[in-house]
Amino acid sequence: MVAQNPKKRNHDTLGDFGERQFDALTGEVDVLAQWICDAASQGTAAHEVERGLFDRLLRLGYTLFQGFLTMVGPGDFGEEVTLDNGRVVHRAKEQHERRLLTIFGEFTIARWVYAQRDKAKFEFVPTDQRLQLPASEVSYLLQEWDQLLGVEHAFGKVREVIETILRLKQSLDTLEHTNQQMATAAPVFRDEQGPVDMSKEGELLIVTEDNKGIPMVRPVEACRRSSDQRRKGQQEADGVHRLRLFRGSTHTHAGTVGGDVVSRSGSAEGATAASTEQALLGGTQPRTRWGSRPRSRFGVSTIGSGDRHASPTQTMADPSERRASVVGNRSANVLA
Repeated sequence: MVAQNPKKRNHDTLGDFGERQFDALTGEVDVLAQWICDAASQGTAAHEVERGLFDRLLRLGYTLFQGFLTMVGPGDFGEEVTLDNGRVVHRAKEQHERRLLTIFGEFTIARWVYAQRDKAKFEFVPTDQRLQLPASEVSYLLQEWDQLLGVEHAFGKVREVIETILRLKQSLDTLEHTNQQMATAAPVFRDEQGPVDMSKEGELLIVTEDNKGIPMVRPVEACRRSSDQRRKGQQEADGVHRLRLFRGSTHTHAGTVGGDVVSRSGSAEGATAASTEQALLGGTQPRTRWGSRPRSRFGVSTIGSGDRHASPTQTMADPSERRASVVGNRSANVLA
């Protein structure tokens, strides 16, 4: 880059040019002063004057900022410019425009650009260098305000707030892109902080968020009661699940209780269920047994230690059956 040289700027005498710009502003200020006088004499409410004055000040700020850009000029440094590295760049055939979004509104800046050849990358843009414009279209001040709101709110809410206050519309893509672009400076900022002095105490910043409205930290007594209730409820649920498991198995399958063969059909259903419940709950009532031969089924072998010569075909159970260990008055193997 090259340093700005005021002698090369394509300006009229800056003083005369500024006087012509501010002559028009004098009329706007006079109109604003007259509006204030009329509001006072007509009994206008304070909040209406506040809102109207803010809108007029935004328009006045737009006019002043536009006058500032005009006085800076398009940045004409002649046909050719030699950069610091010795490279010679040429001025484009026509001015190029760029968009700048500020808190006062949107501006279009027409300026000269320099490159080695037509349609090549711009290597020198005097106006952008003079104004120190950001790489994006959003001014630095507007970026700052957007991110101050974006720390606490979603981008959609940021857009609504800025539009309500500044009468300025921004897209969600613009807000997201600005956030990502500003985040690239975070690693550099952290590196510049240097190492932490472990001998000194520092402040600890803790940020919490709970979108459900549930307290994240409850009192100790409440935590203990909740834990006891969960354990009690889990134990009851486990017992009910086991009872249902053995009750359901009495409808269609055959098995053995305490080494005896029990029929699971017809009238034996209720007695078997009651016997199973007693075994689960540790009862002392004797079990009712019904002698019967098991039906021949294919599946898991039910050969026990009491009959080593039983036929494999006759002692096969249904494939869906599985063994369950029951602890009661005595150990028993039940097919469920």
